[in-house]
Amino acid sequence: MRRKKSATSSEIEGSGKQKATWPDEVVAIFSDICVKEVAKGNRPGTHFDKVGWSNVVKAFNELTGRDYDKKQLKNKWDSLKTDWKLWNSLLHKETGIGWDPAKKTVDASAEWWQNKIQINGEYRKFRDVGISPKKMDMFDKMFKDSTTEGKCVMIPSSGIHPRETVGDSMDDVISIDGEEDESTPIEDKGVTGGLKGKKGKNVKVGDAAKLAKQIDRLVEVVESMSTATSLHRSSQGTSIKEVMQVVSILPGAETGSKLWWFATELFCSQEKREMFSVMTDPELKLQFLIINQKRAEN
Repeated sequence: MRRKKSATSSEIEGSGKQKATWPDEVVAIFSDICVKEVAKGNRPGTHFDKVGWSNVVKAFNELTGRDYDKKQLKNKWDSLKTDWKLWNSLLHKETGIGWDPAKKTVDASAEWWQNKIQINGEYRKFRDVGISPKKMDMFDKMFKDSTTEGKCVMIPSSGIHPRETVGDSMDDVISIDGEEDESTPIEDKGVTGGLKGKKGKNVKVGDAAKLAKQIDRLVEVVESMSTATSLHRSSQGTSIKEVMQVVSILPGAETGSKLWWFATELFCSQEKREMFSVMTDPELKLQFLIINQKRAEN
């Protein structure tokens, strides 16, 4: 009698395969590896090519001591990408919404959340735990194509970086079933339309067409991102609002205290905010404030 196959997680591969678990530190390692592979040019489309996936699997298992295969890592890639798109959609065209490091999500009212959840029930999961600006920067590097089209979403003085509305670029692949990144380019037959390959799949267009299209789209993106780039650079050290929220929960630096008032002057400096923000230990952050306070008094 044939045994009924039990339901499995989307991140389990094959019979008896180790279930993939993803604590924050493991996600961070995976994301860092992916960013490096993207920088190497091993993600020609919406996924890595064969070389890219091979490098990701090898590096991930070596660094984590786990034994995950390509399917499990690709499932996680797709899951993170879905969350990245959803988070961008949640904050699309929102202004005055900042990141709350204590709540680990955006600083918004209950009414704001209620309205958003009515629009899309999937937003509910971000009410308790959202995606931090630091993670979104990493996800942008993983998923955003250099030719992604869209308008920039400006969120001034919020601590959340401006970004483009998301949508997968067609890149240099028109349409294909399965993994488009592993298709093989064929002889240039012209500069318009896709070319049919095996099994009716559309494969890459001619080199001349790709180059012309990519140049045109790149120019458009550079022009549309000029304003966003300057804002992004100025907010990389986090906003004054976000930094002061962190200060207010440090022992001895509560809102209205002498140290808190000193911080309001200290963090007018972008460099000071950047240095403060890279410190992950609250004790170090407090020492940073005290040291600078003593220097100012001397």
